[in-house]
Amino acid sequence: MENKFTNNKKTKMVAAVVSDNMDYVKKSKSYLPESELKNKKYGRTYTVYIPDPGKVKDGLVAEPDAIEEVEMSIKLENKNTSCEIDAWNELTDMEDFKKEIAIPRGTKLAKSVQKEVIDSTVFQAVQATVTSAANFASLSDVSNKLEEVAVGGVKVMFNTPTVNGKIAAAGLSNFIPDTIQKDIYGKNYLRRIC
Repeated sequence: MENKFTNNKKTKMVAAVVSDNMDYVKKSKSYLPESELKNKKYGRTYTVYIPDPGKVKDGLVAEPDAIEEVEMSIKLENKNTSCEIDAWNELTDMEDFKKEIAIPRGTKLAKSVQKEVIDSTVFQAVQATVTSAANFASLSDVSNKLEEVAVGGVKVMFNTPTVNGKIAAAGLSNFIPDTIQKDIYGKNYLRRIC
C-alpha cells in the first residue's frame, strides 16, 4: 500500500491540473474570502456585499451620491472527481499517474466547473457583449464595444471550441504560405481540387 506522502502528492497533482485549466475562475474576483467559507454549507445561498462603483453624471457641478454596498447572492457549489483506489495505487510512477489520471480527470473537472460558473455568472458582469459571427471582424467589434463603455477591469473573451475552430480556419490561410499548408494538411488542404 502506498504511503500518505505519495497519495498527497498525487492529490496535489490533480489539483494543479484543475487550477491550470480554470482561466475564467482565476480572472474572477471572489467576494467571499476563503476564511469565511468555514462552517458554510455547499448548495446553500449566501448574501455578500460588494462595493458600489458609483454613478457618472453630466455637468460641471458635482452631485455626490452616497457610498453604498450592493447586495449580491452567491451559491456555494462543490464538484469532484475520483477513481477506484486500485487504479490510484497501481500507478506508482508519477509520470504515468499524471498522464493517465491527473491530466484527463483534472481537466474534465476544471472544464465542468468553469462551464457552470460561466453559464451562471457571465451576464451578471457590468458589460457583456455577444456575437454570433465567427470571424476576426466580430472579435474586433466586440473588443471595441467593451472599450467604448470604459468598464474597469480586464476584458475576457469566451468562445466555444466550434467558434475557435472556425476563426482559426478562416485565419490560417492568411498567415501560412500555400506550400506549407499543403505539407501540414495533406489531403485536407483547402485549395486541393478532387
